[in-house]
Amino acid sequence: FVRRAGFGKSSPLPKALVDEHVIRSGATATAEAVMMRRLIATLNLQNVVLLAMGSSNLVAYRLVKLAPEITFTVFTNPVFNQDIFQVFTPLWFRTMLKQIVTSKSGLQVAIRGMKMLIRKDPIAFF
Repeated sequence: FVRRAGFGKSSPLPKALVDEHVIRSGATATAEAVMMRRLIATLNLQNVVLLAMGSSNLVAYRLVKLAPEITFTVFTNPVFNQDIFQVFTPLWFRTMLKQIVTSKSGLQVAIRGMKMLIRKDPIAFF
């Protein structure tokens, strides 16, 4: 198990890499991937399974390209720290969707609707 620089009790990244412009350019994620690539090589790891979570997906994607020793990768929670509902328009639809996925009653309405669609035309539904 490896923590990214600056997480947990690990040492932070150099200040030059945490500048907003540098982060947006992708240089910070690339630098982190190179550091982890070096760790894999130093430890002579083989058949590495990589689990990336949230904001580390940017680093993991680059690391996979650099390290042939990584044989399996799981990218999880790719929209971490983002308001994913903002992509849905119009506003009334966004509000309805939020209610469906955040409340038990909304979920029950969605399930009834899906069951109706499946009964009506199961082939088209799937």
